[in-house]
Amino acid sequence: MKVPSNFFKYTHPAITFVIVFGLFYCVALMAYLPKFLTIGSHLGPLGTALENYATNNQEYTRRVFHIIMAVHAAEALLALALALFWRQLTIGTSLKWTFSVFINGYFSLRYLFWPQLTSNHQTTKADPKDSQKAKRSRPAKGKRFY
Repeated sequence: MKVPSNFFKYTHPAITFVIVFGLFYCVALMAYLPKFLTIGSHLGPLGTALENYATNNQEYTRRVFHIIMAVHAAEALLALALALFWRQLTIGTSLKWTFSVFINGYFSLRYLFWPQLTSNHQTTKADPKDSQKAKRSRPAKGKRFY
């Protein structure tokens, strides 16, 4: 599918927030500064368990964090190559894709692979003619599609 040279789709802000807070903040703190992770008092027993896990398994948590960062970096490089060479997007747009995919991972990369997907937070004005066509194409009340 051919796309315009400035094609870019934003990932839903809630997904971005969860990834930035969860991965780049909480997991990074668990890996490097578990004593500053103060979620125990806010999340009750679950938070206390996470704090204890981070303190007692810091080396394992660091390895997991490094693997996750490597996967996100590889996805970002893939996005850069796809945007520049496969989709033939501009340099600026390709860099936007690279940064977006580094942060959001697959949730952003899927729009580069399948541009026909739309995110829920992006709304477009519907053409009134389309809604009239849709009303006419519905089966009569009580009738089935099959």
